[in-house]
Parts: sequence; C-alpha cells; structure tokens
Amino acid sequence: MIGAGRPVFALFPAWVCLVCALPLSAQPSAHRPVFQKGMTFTHGYGSDDNLMSGTSTAALEHLRRVNVEWTALNPFAYQRTVDDAALRFGRDPPDDHLRHGIREARRLGFKVMLKPHVWVRRQSSDHWRGTIGMATEEAWQQWWSHYESFVLHYARIAAEEGVEIFCVGVELTRVARERPEDWRRLIARVREAYPGPLTYAANWWEEYDRVEFWDALDYIGVNAFFPLTEPPDPGLEQPDPTLEQLRAGAVRVADEIEALHQLTGRPVLLTEIGYKSVRGASLRPWEWTRRPEPDLSMEEQALCYQAVLEAFWPRPWFHGMYWWKWHSDLRGGEEQGGFTPHGKPAERVLTEWYQRLRPVPPTPVRPPR
Repeated sequence: MIGAGRPVFALFPAWVCLVCALPLSAQPSAHRPVFQKGMTFTHGYGSDDNLMSGTSTAALEHLRRVNVEWTALNPFAYQRTVDDAALRFGRDPPDDHLRHGIREARRLGFKVMLKPHVWVRRQSSDHWRGTIGMATEEAWQQWWSHYESFVLHYARIAAEEGVEIFCVGVELTRVARERPEDWRRLIARVREAYPGPLTYAANWWEEYDRVEFWDALDYIGVNAFFPLTEPPDPGLEQPDPTLEQLRAGAVRVADEIEALHQLTGRPVLLTEIGYKSVRGASLRPWEWTRRPEPDLSMEEQALCYQAVLEAFWPRPWFHGMYWWKWHSDLRGGEEQGGFTPHGKPAERVLTEWYQRLRPVPPTPVRPPR
C-alpha cells in the first residue's frame, strides 16, 4: 500500500497468460468454502495496547458489535533491503502475545486468519516487499530457507491454536511471479504442519492475475486496493465521487476478479481492502503515509464501502473480505483520516451489511476449465 509510483487507474488483467501456466489436472479443494465477514486487527506495541492488554480485548469486543465474524492477525518478519536474503521474526508480536490474541479472539466468537507479513526496513515506492528478489540462485535459496522457516513457524502456531485459515504470503509480487515451483513446495510443507484451508494475499497490481499456483491453494486472495475512480483531465481538480461512479468502478473490479475465478475455479477472498477517510481515497487507495492528512472526507470512505459491498456481495464466487483495518488501541473517529472505519460513517455502513445473510448460496468449488 505504499507505492506512490504505482499506476493510477489500470485494470488490465493478465489472466489469459495463466491458461498455459495452470495445470489442467488441478483438483477441487478439500475444504468447503466459508463466507468470511472479516476485518484486519492490528496490534500495538505498548503495554496498554499490545495483544495482551485489556485495551486490545475491548477493541475486539467493539468489533463484534460491528457484526465482524472473522479477524486477521498479522505477525511480521523484517528484511533489511529487498535483496537481503536474511529474515528476522518472532518478536512482532512475541509468540506469547500472538497466542493470547488468537485465544481472546476465539473466546469472543471470532474465527481467525493468521497472515504473516514481510516488512522491508529500507523501502520506498520502488523498493518494498513486492519487489523482493535476489541476484543469484544461491541467494534465492538462502532467502527461501529463511522464508520457509518464518511461514512454517506461524503455520505450526496456527495449527496448535485452532486457527481457521492460514495465509502463506502477502504481496510478494516478484517472488510469486518468478518462483512458482518454490511456492508449490512451500505450500506442500505448510499442509504437513497445518490442516486447515490456505490462501495467498496477492497484490492488486501486476500480481493476482499472474499467480500460477492458485490451484495449490483453497482460496484466491486479493489485496484489493484497486482505484474506483479515474483521474481528472490535466489541470482539473478531482471532483468528489458519487455513489454511482464508485459503484461502476467497483463493478469493473469485481468483473476482472470474476474472470480469474472462472479460469481457476477457486473461491475468492479480498484478503485486504480499505479506503482512508480523506478526499481522493477512491483514486489511490493503496497510498499510505504516517503523516496526518488534513483533507478529510468521511463521506468518500463510507461511499467506497457501500459501493464495494454492493458490487461484490451477491456474486456467488465471492467468499468475503478483510477490511483494512481495526486498531488494538481503538483509534479512529471523525478527526482522523486513516484507514480505520472506527467511529466514522463507514462503520455504520459495514455494521448494516455484515448483519445480512448471503443472498445466494456459495458457489461449489470445481476444477478449473
């Protein structure tokens, strides 16, 4: 979500390229797909807001009142640069904190996705986890050894804690596109450690429709920070979008993703989706900054939520989403321009939608065409 240099509006899928890449003998998933009314839950680092804190439990309790049923927890590994083969993990959060967070979530009635992330410490718009890649085969093998240790560590925790779904990676665009057989080997190892369904969270731009190993997983996962509106003509100010414009953009996105479902036969999760409460959020939803953004728009965020839910909810291949994001310290409110819907009109939109039942039965999982 940090790529300031990423394209503004581009929905040109490469799913046709997958016709030759996906195995013709792909088998149906052994796991029946389940609809997931989800939210990403992000942990703090202080004693007053980490996963062991009472504040974190209160934030989860509030999330239940939004009718959220699934929550994604995100442990991190750290990599110094995009071409460094070493990964360090186990402290963000500490394992005992993570286990406590899983247990609290499940005690409160949530089902849990465990979704390990890699964070590149020296990053920019052109150097982030999507561009991780090694210069030599020896370095690739070193990186994969570290990455496998990282993922298997959390797969074992997921198995021990009864986590309901596990994500094998997040937005590793270059790694996913260049090393599909390594992913297949890793997925096989994860299945030895963890008995539940698996997904991978592919980036919306130049990845999700180029992944060659969807058949080895149970769900397609898309981090769906697609633009919903087009940029204005040069020299013109971006107008505030209408619900009709946002709905049309969301339908285009859903149609593009549906083409991949039809090719693979796999159900689809939006493993991340979100919009900041600022003007222009619908145009560049992937942008993320630590600086306060003064041009607030609670309305644009809420309309984006409404448009996406309208476009995706009735589609039988769609099996849920994880909104980005809900903080363990319950930050939010209408004076804050970040991604969280807490205390904003978008929270009311989500609460109303998440109390609904599916309008159609889920699609059966079938082999790809």
